[in-house]
Amino acid sequence: MNGPDNKIGWCDFTANPVSGRCQHACSYCYAEAIRKRYKQPVEIKFKPNWFDGRQVDKFIRENDRFPIIFVGSMHDLFGEWIPSAQIQDVINLCAKKDACRFVFLTKNPKRYQEFEQFKYLDNCILGTTVTCHEDEWRIVKLLKAKCRCRMLSIEPMLGDLGKLNLEGIDWVVIGCESGPNRRPCKI
Repeated sequence: MNGPDNKIGWCDFTANPVSGRCQHACSYCYAEAIRKRYKQPVEIKFKPNWFDGRQVDKFIRENDRFPIIFVGSMHDLFGEWIPSAQIQDVINLCAKKDACRFVFLTKNPKRYQEFEQFKYLDNCILGTTVTCHEDEWRIVKLLKAKCRCRMLSIEPMLGDLGKLNLEGIDWVVIGCESGPNRRPCKI
């Protein structure tokens, strides 16, 4: 689990229960660049001890608020290649940690519907990534998820999305592509 010095401004921690190469193979993926730079393995591995309660307890003491934890910042936990049992293990742990807010982002939001437990969890925020007009179908799938809070990540914004219907979306994060090979965002 990475602490408050992570580079993602909308969360306090990042936690990655899965490692290896994400099969989406997005051209803009920062996680793949990091995996290659540090010569991390390609094979998908589940890490059952991904949550660090000591870091979280310290954060709560020092900041007097619940931390926001981005689960799966380096991988898509809800990708079709991830077994449902492993996802369920992650959700079960989140259910026990109500002093934390867990944010899940996926490019495969239809899988949220497999996990009915989300509708009872106040501490889980379900989100999807939309980068261009062709991704808007993901919003429809996200809205079908039974949950208390929904998030839309428009990162990286790769073009004009036109008018989006954000009814039912509680939180939106927007950002352009970054890094040395970033493309211009023409809107």
